[in-house]
Amino acid sequence: MKPASFRRPFCLMFAVAVSFWIELHGAQNAPHRGATNEYHGIAVIDQHQWLENAADPEVQNWTRGQNEKARQFLDKSTSRPSIEDRLTRLMTEPSTNYSSFAARRGKFFFLKFAPPAQQAVLITLGTLTNLASERVLVDPNKLGETGGVAID
Repeated sequence: MKPASFRRPFCLMFAVAVSFWIELHGAQNAPHRGATNEYHGIAVIDQHQWLENAADPEVQNWTRGQNEKARQFLDKSTSRPSIEDRLTRLMTEPSTNYSSFAARRGKFFFLKFAPPAQQAVLITLGTLTNLASERVLVDPNKLGETGGVAID
């Protein structure tokens, strides 16, 4: 099983745990301030649009209060170390992505994106089943220091 396949069940378990905590300890509901936006002729009321303005001192205070409540719960949780460990591993494990496949004259070409690199690298493979046969043709990360050079 791939490591990514554990993310959904893990996130679901975490969401359920937080839901139970909210039921037990109560939640601080955000004040409703209806803002109406029109999308394709349909009026949509957004009761919490005001929370999108992170520069608003009232939003900052509300967010700070929510963070304090969450911190109280998380710091007391006996499962916190295992959750923190799992999240750290998920966020730091490599997530290489291959795209833009092309085959020409028996060669296989891909764009390979592997964090923390800023840009994808053009590679060729001798065979599709042997990643060790990888050869870098163009690495835009080495062509510029800011990560602004890219293969398009």
